[in-house]
Amino acid sequence: MESQQPKPSEVREQILAEHAMLRQHLDALESMADRLAAGDTVSAEAKAAAEQLDRELRARVRHEEQVLVPALAEADGFGAARVDELHREQKELDEAMAALMREIAVAPGAVELESRLRELVRRVHEDLAREEKRHLSPNVLKDSVVTGAFGG
Repeated sequence: MESQQPKPSEVREQILAEHAMLRQHLDALESMADRLAAGDTVSAEAKAAAEQLDRELRARVRHEEQVLVPALAEADGFGAARVDELHREQKELDEAMAALMREIAVAPGAVELESRLRELVRRVHEDLAREEKRHLSPNVLKDSVVTGAFGG
């Protein structure tokens, strides 16, 4: 019977495609921060965009639980440790996002909102880069765990 799980390389490509879409949203948020710094009144639009990004990040975590966690668990002899690390990183991001979203929601002015948006963008960029390096490497998510010749 064929497995319902996608191949590790397919999981990698799916998650990387999601990261590319998230980066587009991050670029838009950064542009709004630039506009706030220049005196534009985009506060409501920026807050809504940050809320949308928060929803997308939460959806990403749910998707990772469905496809990335099983692929990491089966990746190699370090699968359980990789899953634990991913869960720890997800929890840290969730806590950081919750705090930033509270600050964004009550930011009293453009200067404060701009600062929080830039912090949000920086934090998510760092998370995406770390995940790509540690969990989405082609050396981790490969379709075959055989790395050398058998028998000598």
